[in-house]
Amino acid sequence: SYGSLTMTFNGEKYKESLKERKKLKSNLTKPQDSTFVIYEIADKSPEYYKGDDALPGFILDNIEYPGVAKSQNIEGTVQLTFIVETNGFVSNIKAIKGVNGGCTEEAIRIVSLLKWKPAEKNGKYVRYKVTYPIAFSLKNTTKDNSNGQQ
Repeated sequence: SYGSLTMTFNGEKYKESLKERKKLKSNLTKPQDSTFVIYEIADKSPEYYKGDDALPGFILDNIEYPGVAKSQNIEGTVQLTFIVETNGFVSNIKAIKGVNGGCTEEAIRIVSLLKWKPAEKNGKYVRYKVTYPIAFSLKNTTKDNSNGQQ
């Protein structure tokens, strides 16, 4: 059988993608720790690659309140733990405290999208265990970006 695939190329989006990749690559200039030790204390903790102030905004922009949780008025805070790897990606995402109605799964999905500047110890990037809460509140379910605020 034969098939075809049509792809559109957007030059502007490609340029933006290149800029983001250069930012991530420039952040990873230090040697990486080759051991598999996971630290909870380091000389410098990991930081969201756009800055810690931008992290809540990213979460609010990308989170989708689960329909089941919305219909059953389920609210709460999902407590997650995960490892920020030496390359800035996230692994081993686990829920310490979950919330029903699909909230735990949505929190895990959001955290899996995050990119970080890795933790540093003794001049090397190291693996680092992070604990992070994501709150689900029905007050935040309607996103109105008309005035630039959530």
